[in-house]
Amino acid sequence: MDLMKKFKPHPNVLELLGSCVAKDSIYMILEYMARGTLRQVLKSSRQLYDYAHTRERDIQSSLSQTQLMLFAQQVANGMEYITSNKCVHRDLAARNVLVSEDLVCKVSDFGLARDEEEYHRKSDRKLPLRWMSIESWVDDIHTKESDVWSFGILLWEIVTLGARPYPGMGARDAMREVNRGYRMPKPRHCTQDV
Repeated sequence: MDLMKKFKPHPNVLELLGSCVAKDSIYMILEYMARGTLRQVLKSSRQLYDYAHTRERDIQSSLSQTQLMLFAQQVANGMEYITSNKCVHRDLAARNVLVSEDLVCKVSDFGLARDEEEYHRKSDRKLPLRWMSIESWVDDIHTKESDVWSFGILLWEIVTLGARPYPGMGARDAMREVNRGYRMPKPRHCTQDV
């Protein structure tokens, strides 16, 4: 809440409208984002497509490629603003981006965010390993560069319409493989330009 109070209104960052610190509780009033999380929007846009005269099936989106790339641009704009305020988000993922009725994405969920340019974790709190950079996972160092890594994973989520990163692998197995140089392949339906 204290971190969000420092942010001025930005079109791609969830706005704190008000707050109240009662004796035993903290209340926050946030913008209403009618469509829920970006992950929910992506998954609900999926449409199963059967290719004529073949047994092949593919998942397509009711959202256009342009709309998907606009989502990515809006998240990037929000993260640029957050970074310019010397904040490390530490949990950027499609589940932590909210979408308005008119399909505007806003970065949200600042529960792991820190008001520092570099943060060293001191607690044993469970972390989102699939979205974490190597230095975050191995050395507990979180920087704007590690947020950029998470943004790359979020781009993969957008292109795959909300699929779970590193499919078929457990989180720790995925990070071990990433540390060895593995990178997720380009999704089959993703254009080379994207």
